[in-house]
Amino acid sequence: MKAMKTFLLRLPESLMDEVAEVSEMCHTTKSAFIRQSLQKNISLTRDVEMPLLRQYHTETTLRLLRVAESVSKKP
Repeated sequence: MKAMKTFLLRLPESLMDEVAEVSEMCHTTKSAFIRQSLQKNISLTRDVEMPLLRQYHTETTLRLLRVAESVSKKP
């Protein structure tokens, strides 16, 4: 088993209640459920959100460069 680190996580009571409810429905511990949720969120961020953000910023930068070039070419 991999070595694990511990950290304190403060959650609103309503969110903790949801975590408890869902983890019980999934027959897992709250800790395991939160670990799995974090892993899914990291994958989603890395594999979906970051590429979309990179693409958006690249396209925006290119669009702004084209505007700047067209403005600088005007007499």
